[in-house]
Amino acid sequence: MRASEILTVVPFGPSLFYVGGELDMTTAPRFLSATAGAAEHGGPITLEVSGLEFCDVVGIRAIDELSRSLPSGCVTLHGPQRVVRRVLEVLGSELSRVHVNACTHDPYPHDDGRPFLDEDLSRSLAEMKRRYATLAATSVRLRAETSELIERCAGTLDSSRTLRVRRRYRPAA
Repeated sequence: MRASEILTVVPFGPSLFYVGGELDMTTAPRFLSATAGAAEHGGPITLEVSGLEFCDVVGIRAIDELSRSLPSGCVTLHGPQRVVRRVLEVLGSELSRVHVNACTHDPYPHDDGRPFLDEDLSRSLAEMKRRYATLAATSVRLRAETSELIERCAGTLDSSRTLRVRRRYRPAA
């Protein structure tokens, strides 16, 4: 699994969502699916995006699509990081129903001063990396076993052909 496939959308009520990870072409459909219920009821919807480490134009378009699907209201992005704000600046005039609150205060403080969701995401990422490594190793092993079986089958097939040819051209006794 690529890092760009990691997106976390956690509802904290009917119209408040934590969005963390990466919002791009591969994760935009999951984002829209996770927020569809809130969109049906109308806005305003608040997206806490301080944990969003990457968001490209497709991700911002997904947020815009969410805002346009609202029968009423708008979408507020709370605490976007610099990389997200940069994309928003480029597309800003096109996003009439998306508003930005560039707050830098951590809305989810934890005892050690870090957002608790960052720890959860780190653990999830570590687990996903471990699973990916296991799958990759299994894939390499299975590929080698498959190649070996193909070679053995090809050898058996060649032997079978040789026997048929010998039987066909065996001199009459």
